[in-house]
Amino acid sequence: MRTIFIVKKRVYFALCALALVAVLSAISVFTGTAKVFLGFSVRKQPVYRVQTDRKAVALTFDVGWDDEGLEHILAALRNEGSKATFFLAGQWAERHPEKAKQIAGAEMEIGTLGNTYPHMNKLNEQQIKLELETSVKSIAEAAGVDAGDIKVFRAPYGEYSDRLLNLCEQTALRAVQWDVEWDVESAGGNITATQTVSKIINRIKPGSIVRTDVKNAPNMLPLLLAALKNKGYSVVTLSELFAI
Repeated sequence: MRTIFIVKKRVYFALCALALVAVLSAISVFTGTAKVFLGFSVRKQPVYRVQTDRKAVALTFDVGWDDEGLEHILAALRNEGSKATFFLAGQWAERHPEKAKQIAGAEMEIGTLGNTYPHMNKLNEQQIKLELETSVKSIAEAAGVDAGDIKVFRAPYGEYSDRLLNLCEQTALRAVQWDVEWDVESAGGNITATQTVSKIINRIKPGSIVRTDVKNAPNMLPLLLAALKNKGYSVVTLSELFAI
């Protein structure tokens, strides 16, 4: 009787496994979720974090609208001898060429957020390509840098697709997201700078990419840079992080 019970139990688990595979296969036909779940997705992905054992982190700032505090951020980075990557929207750079030049003059890396900061998933292939190429040209001219120096792209609203990532490759842009977001507003209005920095530090790993808006950074960037230094981290640009 015990043998029969064991056989029945094995058959039961085998049937459950087959049912799970069937369900996931059905889902994958429509969404590709099963492929992601099972770890063999062919879907392209932007870079969220660089796999490395070296204690290095890339600070990235999005500059597409509010640029208040930019001077303080650049001063804090300069005081610590640190570099960062600034993602600019093309139209912002056209309106504020003096600030784009200030970022470039501080020897910071410059990337693109697209030209008009659009919802990329709502655009067709031709429109996406125009956004990318126009933004690189506009930013390069405004900042006084070579267009070939603009090597990284961050999609507005975090919207990515295989089509967008293929076009990034065609235009020699590397698509980048982040694994640590620095957002004071979402953390709650009463949180202190020290508490915010502590939350960020606790989530950072070697190779982390930290993202924030310029408006969130001025008051606490010196604290964050000091905390990273105390933890033995070097603060580098994205291109420097990729090269590690």
